[in-house]
Amino acid sequence: MLLPKVAKIAVEQTAYHFDKLYSYTVPEALEPLRPGCRVLVPFGGGNRKRQGIVMEFDVAADYSRLKPILAVLEREPLLDGEMLELALWLKERTFCTVFDAVHAMLPTGLYLQIKPTLRAAALTPDLREALTREEQAAVEYVAASRGGVDRDKLLARMGLPADNDLPERLIRLGALTRSDDAFRRMEDATVRMARLRMEGEELAEALAGRACTDKQKKVVSLLEEVGCASVREISYFAAVSAAVVQALEKKGIVEFFDSEVLRNPYAAAPQAPPVVSTPLNAEQQAAFDGLYARYRSGKPSAALLYGVTGSGKTQVYMNLIDRVIADGRHVLVLVPEISLTPQMMALFLHRYGRRVAVMHSGLSIGERMDEWKRVKRGEAQITVGTRSAVFSPCSNLGLIIMDEEQEHTYKSESSPRY
Repeated sequence: MLLPKVAKIAVEQTAYHFDKLYSYTVPEALEPLRPGCRVLVPFGGGNRKRQGIVMEFDVAADYSRLKPILAVLEREPLLDGEMLELALWLKERTFCTVFDAVHAMLPTGLYLQIKPTLRAAALTPDLREALTREEQAAVEYVAASRGGVDRDKLLARMGLPADNDLPERLIRLGALTRSDDAFRRMEDATVRMARLRMEGEELAEALAGRACTDKQKKVVSLLEEVGCASVREISYFAAVSAAVVQALEKKGIVEFFDSEVLRNPYAAAPQAPPVVSTPLNAEQQAAFDGLYARYRSGKPSAALLYGVTGSGKTQVYMNLIDRVIADGRHVLVLVPEISLTPQMMALFLHRYGRRVAVMHSGLSIGERMDEWKRVKRGEAQITVGTRSAVFSPCSNLGLIIMDEEQEHTYKSESSPRY
């Protein structure tokens, strides 16, 4: 008999003294599941739904005592093996829980919230008759709401205080059901795109048989040329209104889909001419040669680049960055304060363009989430940020630069205290 797969999971909201990796079976319907994916699991005596992250897989002697994972919250791992090992190291080093360490590594926009959702059940005639007028009104409101209603919204709609037990009464009677669903705090930014649903002879027959106007044919010609485009782009380049594109969708010639668009925190930044590299002087060259030799050795090492203000330290490590990214490796540049980041970003953007990602609390939640995604996907080779940027998902990291490394702002006063 094929034994069930067992996942070792770090679960949220566990006290430090009871924090460990908990074992759950993986139902076949949830495969494939990989370490680094978040899941929903039943936890404790009440089987309250909590989120967790898969750390590793294991075998268990007694499968009958293990609970199954309820749902997989994302198919692609958020964290790789190195980051999961780092979370375990942080737990032992800073006395935090494993899940708190994982949380610190993720941008706020990717945080999930478990919210109870109320949905209407099928009422029998006897149950409907037994309900009071207020209870019937509450059930009808929930039934009319697509996707269910949260408890506070229902009570507010009924004009009742937050401590009223109306939802709980209706759940006990069987008129409402409750489920705990996971919601992401920040959704992806998307743009509505359009593309043709057919091509060749099939498209020609559709255009002839569905009485398309000249403007609609103009849109079709544009999409044949470019493949797909946003509705706004189509309206601009074909000189038509959005209604023309929508009419083609109703005729079954065009289909709409949403495409993710990453927010750019520096889209409005003034474009300056590229920075022209100046030759290093003798002292700078000596410092560069020593640092580059350490990098080429392939062994982890640290060095202090010391110099008074204006002595040219930046030029030294910019030349070092050029060599590291030329090797296809990632560079992490840490600064002690947000106020220093715009100066640093102006310098890096002028030299490297969109190969740079920035991470600090001065960005919006959506901007930070999208910059994190760019780093994870390998679209940015250089990450510039404050203390929390140390957790950016850099693959093949080749160089870490800590500017003003003596500053106290590199230390955290909240858990995990790294």
